[in-house]
Amino acid sequence: MTDGTMTTNKNTGEHQARHSVRSADPDVLRSVINQSRGAALTVRRITTAELRALKVTQRKENHCAVAFTRAISAFVGNLFSGIGALFSQSTKKMTQCDIYGHERASGSWVGQYPTCMHCNIKITSPDMLRTATSRI
Repeated sequence: MTDGTMTTNKNTGEHQARHSVRSADPDVLRSVINQSRGAALTVRRITTAELRALKVTQRKENHCAVAFTRAISAFVGNLFSGIGALFSQSTKKMTQCDIYGHERASGSWVGQYPTCMHCNIKITSPDMLRTATSRI
């Protein structure tokens, strides 16, 4: 490969001649890809009708009415999501009692269930009491 061109050896009968081919030649690129992948490559060319349809679509996409419609639809979508956020239920805030357990006041456990000093929830079993390690 010299100066952006590829040279290939082609058998011309009795002797081999070096033939300079540009690297942009589609046949050379196909052969290089086929050699590297080990599979045949088929390329479907675009037709004139398809090219015209792409140009028309691109022109319509750049049209101001399309941009205006997209802006309006984005605004309405954001408006609905904002209203939905106002009326959505809030998630429960995670507290230290939820993570480590509840803490009861000092004293004996006699009679009614004790309540947590932090969140005032009744402690019904020893498993609900605070530990040094997280429950989650």
